[in-house]
Amino acid sequence: MRPIPIRVISAVGIFIAAVVAFQSGTTLSGEDGSFERTLLVDCYYALSLFVIGGIDIGTPQSGPTWAVVSLWVAYFAAPILAVSTVLDLFLRMFTRQRWRLKRLRNHVIIDGGDELTRSYLRHLRQIDPSRQVVVLQGVGFSDTSHEQLRRSFGALTWEGDLIDDFTFDQLRVKHAAKVLLFSNYNLKNYETAKAMLDRRPELAGKIIMNVDRLRFMRSMSSSRIAEAVTVFNGYQSAAESLVTTLAVPHVRQNGSKVGVVIAGFGRFGQSVLESLQNALPDEIAAVAVIEHDAERRVMVTREQFSISTNFELKILQGDMTHPGVWEDLDGFWDRNRHDTLFVFATNREEDNLRSALWLRRHNPKAWIFARTSRYSSFAQEVAEDNDIIVLGISQLIERSFPQSWIDCSIEDTADLIPKNG
Repeated sequence: MRPIPIRVISAVGIFIAAVVAFQSGTTLSGEDGSFERTLLVDCYYALSLFVIGGIDIGTPQSGPTWAVVSLWVAYFAAPILAVSTVLDLFLRMFTRQRWRLKRLRNHVIIDGGDELTRSYLRHLRQIDPSRQVVVLQGVGFSDTSHEQLRRSFGALTWEGDLIDDFTFDQLRVKHAAKVLLFSNYNLKNYETAKAMLDRRPELAGKIIMNVDRLRFMRSMSSSRIAEAVTVFNGYQSAAESLVTTLAVPHVRQNGSKVGVVIAGFGRFGQSVLESLQNALPDEIAAVAVIEHDAERRVMVTREQFSISTNFELKILQGDMTHPGVWEDLDGFWDRNRHDTLFVFATNREEDNLRSALWLRRHNPKAWIFARTSRYSSFAQEVAEDNDIIVLGISQLIERSFPQSWIDCSIEDTADLIPKNG
């Protein structure tokens, strides 16, 4: 059983002493005698000493000497105790934060507090539960977000910018084991990396930067900053994780050429195609892309990497929820064949799941994957009941984190993530 704090005992003692003194017939300068004092009134008077020090009720005037003296002591002790408690709480919070910051060494600094940060922290805490972590968040983040990071992951939180000298020094960046730039602002991430490297060039091997726009990442691949730090794209990492851990084993177990249908050809869908053609250059017979502006998306894709000529490519312009799109697919590749991979990759996770269930009813043995944004226990239950694969982007990214990003004793190597995507 935890001992009762001395401040609580003191507060209770002052309160009881004041009530007893009031009840003993002590008169107050602020009373005009127009109402009768009761025990409830005296309790209220005693409590008010801790807040306003008895200003609205006056000072002790007459009564038993011991009661007047006791009441005068309560008049001074109650507000002093209240003020000292508030000051002590503030100072303890302030000094605790400063003390923890001064002790930072071999710690992890994460700039950004969204789902990517939480995915990394979940993985980190499974392997290294005691690693010190500081998460930088913008001024707009709520107190709830700060508290969640503290309670769930034991992280310190800081409102600031690594570009600022003050934040850079306070967070002891030069002593950090890893600096992860996970904010959603791509140009800002490059700017932050540049500011840190200009100040401390030796940080080059410790900075890991997410760029969520593939075209922008590839355009910057030859820049000094991109060559000095580890750059990755979350969608690309998720696609590589999906292909290498799930699609490739299935295809190689099947042992025949396969057709691939990618419904949704944004950043994730494009990355899935790139990963598939790299991992299975000879096993893919045909690829169909379904997207409402599929032709433009394919042109954008070809701008970034060469689509293999080893397979036939079908571009289906339209929404995957429209039955006519699937009728057009039948003339290209039999979607009822068992050796077909279906990837529902749009950012409309409800449509992905519903379409996957519809397809399963028409094709009991196809390999079907449906993307969600994050883990969903409900979607997982539905997937298991219908023999489809449902995974969130955050889950796939979490699976793709290299060991060196988690185990801070391992140095990063240049070939972990291709700088050119």
